[in-house]
Amino acid sequence: MQYIRFSLAIVICAIFVCGAERPENTDSTRVDTILSDAEKYVALGDTCSKKGEYDSAIANYTKAIRLDSGNAVAYNRRGNAYSDKCDYNSAIADFTKAIKFDSNYAAPYYNRGNAYGDKGDYDLAIADFTKAIRLDSSDVDAYRNRGRAYREKGDYDLAIANYNEAIKLAPNDTLSYYYRGLTYSSNKGDYDSAIADYNDAIKLDSNYADAYYSRGCVYHEKGNYNLAIADFTTAIKLDSNAADAYNNRGYSYSEKGEYDSAIADYTESVRLAPTDANTYYNRGYAYVKKGYYGLAALNYVKAVRFDDISFWPMFCLGFALVLTVFLIVLIVKFAKKSKKRRELLWVIGLVLSGFNIKPFAVKVTLMWILALSICTAGYFISKFIVSLYRGTNDKMVKLSKCTTKIVKESFWIFILVFSGVFIGAWFLPLPEGVVFTWKDYISFPIVIFLLSITIVITKIVFIIKRKKEAVK
Repeated sequence: MQYIRFSLAIVICAIFVCGAERPENTDSTRVDTILSDAEKYVALGDTCSKKGEYDSAIANYTKAIRLDSGNAVAYNRRGNAYSDKCDYNSAIADFTKAIKFDSNYAAPYYNRGNAYGDKGDYDLAIADFTKAIRLDSSDVDAYRNRGRAYREKGDYDLAIANYNEAIKLAPNDTLSYYYRGLTYSSNKGDYDSAIADYNDAIKLDSNYADAYYSRGCVYHEKGNYNLAIADFTTAIKLDSNAADAYNNRGYSYSEKGEYDSAIADYTESVRLAPTDANTYYNRGYAYVKKGYYGLAALNYVKAVRFDDISFWPMFCLGFALVLTVFLIVLIVKFAKKSKKRRELLWVIGLVLSGFNIKPFAVKVTLMWILALSICTAGYFISKFIVSLYRGTNDKMVKLSKCTTKIVKESFWIFILVFSGVFIGAWFLPLPEGVVFTWKDYISFPIVIFLLSITIVITKIVFIIKRKKEAVK
């Protein structure tokens, strides 16, 4: 009997012990499951990021963070996804949280440094890259990107020192050679060292289009235009959308005097980057060299439109207009002799419109007729105002006569300049791909007319000044 009681006691104790241990095992399994689910979401986020599906990646990383609020890896990866979306503030916030949960985690320091660099906060970027290097002294990317931040700050020697360190750690790091070459060429003016670095970058990666392009720029600066053209051509073969490569190859052709090839390259560059003022300026210069002053003027108008503060496009526009004036001055002298001659020019213009149906020239013709009509209307309106005040000594008469003179003189200067563009539109070959919008057709006569009025007002001021000096 005692034996049975003792056995029952053992069984009850065993049941109690087993029952007491069961909740601990359940909690442990639950924690493992949560961690496993969080890791799954991080993995899903990584897959989405590789595909470029950044919104989906962020959603998966967010789910991982909800399951494990202290997951530094999830915060870091979500920060990377925000950076890829150029949402740098959100990225920096996530990198900062990752650092908070794991201060010895080098990756978020490096990634936050990149985000600060993209925002232009180079001091903060350098500080973060330095922390990343302290935690991982073999981080080649951190040295290279710290070098880039120093370069953006203008500390070129420190930039080169960081690139040197990156190359010591990884002698096959193509990017470090490239960025060091860029610092030598663009900032230090050491073209030979730059070429040596670009050569090394190309040896390591023969398909590195940027290295060919940058080496081409250096060859151009050194006056080796054939080598420059060869490098720009290779860069274009590797990247057919490289607008800068087309523009710079065109510039090299232009320096060699091969203006047709230059214009063809500038036209392709304009197609790829239609708002690049520098390309329009370069193409305008090539047209001037070819003697196509009308087309040159239109390109300079484009250059001014896309680069309002640049002096050179405006100067070149004026230069092209002046050359146009000299080319057609005989036509204007012919027209000023009599009304019949002016009517003859109108007839010639209409005949040309009938025989040369080119869309570009038709638009210019319509613009020419519209501008001519506005000038003519302005002239007759000012004459009508003078006739209203005829016979009186009112100041209004003097003002009206002065206005009439300004409009009349401006009218002839306008005709002089714009006729050159009109003739150029019909008789000069227009390269394939040249496109001008209606904004250009409207803005160009306005620019010319304002220029004409300025010339006339200046002329009147000088006449008045001379009369006053004569009276004295």
